Amino acid sequence: LTACILMSTAISKQNKIRFLLGIFDENDNLHLEEDEFISHIQALFTGLAALFGLKGVTPMKRIETFAKYVFARIAAASEGEAGLKTPSLSFPKIEEWLRGNIPDAVNLPFVLLLQRFSLGDEEDPDRFEDEDRKFRLCHTAAVNPPMETSNALGANFLNRHEVVLAEAIYNQCISSASWHMSHAQAELAADEPIDAEFWIGKLHRALDDMENARGLGVKITLTTFFKKLCPRASHLHLRMFHNWLKENESLQEIKKEAVLRQERVRNFQDYVSKDILPAKVR
Repeated sequence: LTACILMSTAISKQNKIRFLLGIFDENDNLHLEEDEFISHIQALFTGLAALFGLKGVTPMKRIETFAKYVFARIAAASEGEAGLKTPSLSFPKIEEWLRGNIPDAVNLPFVLLLQRFSLGDEEDPDRFEDEDRKFRLCHTAAVNPPMETSNALGANFLNRHEVVLAEAIYNQCISSASWHMSHAQAELAADEPIDAEFWIGKLHRALDDMENARGLGVKITLTTFFKKLCPRASHLHLRMFHNWLKENESLQEIKKEAVLRQERVRNFQDYVSKDILPAKVR
């Protein structure tokens, strides 16, 4: 099970790590004691060997020795955790190590394996949820399933670019007080070409639905438009869309600042490259 979860390409990296750690956190304290960590590494190695059909699997005793070595390295990099009487590692510290945020040559194979068989960080809607409400396993009580990722939602989900396009079209419709718009008008509002499949499959239908909703007295908001475009989106997905827009706004500000600074550099270079004034003029 451990190896299958790790190799899945339909699970976000964060939820994958939380699931793998939670399996072995038998007391649900969001820490792994040394024996739990050893069991985790042993299950991972034997599972990967079975998946890849490797013969001559490394003896469990050698895997245990390696697991203890890794445990000690993570503990050594953990302030305030290495000196505990009952050695344990917190989930956040292990996550940081597995994601490569803690410089260590030993974690490189784990980092690359997670990177190869995981979704990108931005595809994890759970990252916009409060920490105490994020997905984690529990051995004593039922928990809600993790949020669906964009891979699971498939073509019905919106990507970053489509969300930005949708906002531009929404703003134009609000400005003109009309949801009737042609493909050409939508491209003019977005100031870029719009894929015909996206227009036919999502945008045109969503615009018609918004016009009908307005006639029924439904409150018109950008969130309503996102819901029409992506009916399966939950409140966390919708929050993610709005966060993407905020990030895009920040990116545009950075680009404007970069252009301004480049112009200043050019002006300075033009100034310093000018000839020195003749002595008579000075």
